[in-house]
Amino acid sequence: MYTTYFDEYQKQLSEWQKQFSDWQKKFLDTCLENLPNMQREENLSEAFNKSLDFQEEIVKSFLEAQEKNNRMMLDAQKKFWEDYFERMRKKPTATASS
Repeated sequence: MYTTYFDEYQKQLSEWQKQFSDWQKKFLDTCLENLPNMQREENLSEAFNKSLDFQEEIVKSFLEAQEKNNRMMLDAQKKFWEDYFERMRKKPTATASS
């Protein structure tokens, strides 16, 4: 009944988890890559701005993923309740047949 809908939800959730994992890896790789350079960095304001830009990108991406996840959850709930009321209207009640 809901198999294809929830399969699609699981697929999208897996994609979101993969994206989040990739962002974490990118963040850690960037930190480790820049660690030795920190001592030699002459232009601290430039390094600070680069770091801030990267943090902003991560936050925006994470918020976008949260928004998509929330939208999918609300769509799943909406679909469930629509189907529930549709099925309840189609079922004959026990008191009506008596």
